[in-house]
Amino acid sequence: MAAAPENQATSNSVSVDRRAHPRFPFTGAAVFHHPDGTPVPVNFHDISLGGASFTAAKSLKIGQIGILEVAVAGAATAPKRLEVVILWAVLNERTKRCRVGCKWAAPLTDADLARFV
Repeated sequence: MAAAPENQATSNSVSVDRRAHPRFPFTGAAVFHHPDGTPVPVNFHDISLGGASFTAAKSLKIGQIGILEVAVAGAATAPKRLEVVILWAVLNERTKRCRVGCKWAAPLTDADLARFV
């Protein structure tokens, strides 16, 4: 029987980040609007040019489309309204909050991202 390569055990346990864009910490609050207009308060964890992750007070479903309304700190303009698609959602049984990952329907620009981070 041949010995396994030395790095086999470590190569199987190493996590590879396959994200297309780097994530930046972002702790702002926002509101997710369902297509029928129902609002759900959310709190961001991170943000990137391609999407964001946040927790929501209610469960959201994978594939769901909605609008994230984000007030940009220090901006005298109306909140930014960004269309998103939910890619993953996991309910925390203890807190009853839903951790969510979404992608922007249209990627953010570098200037948009700079307003958040």
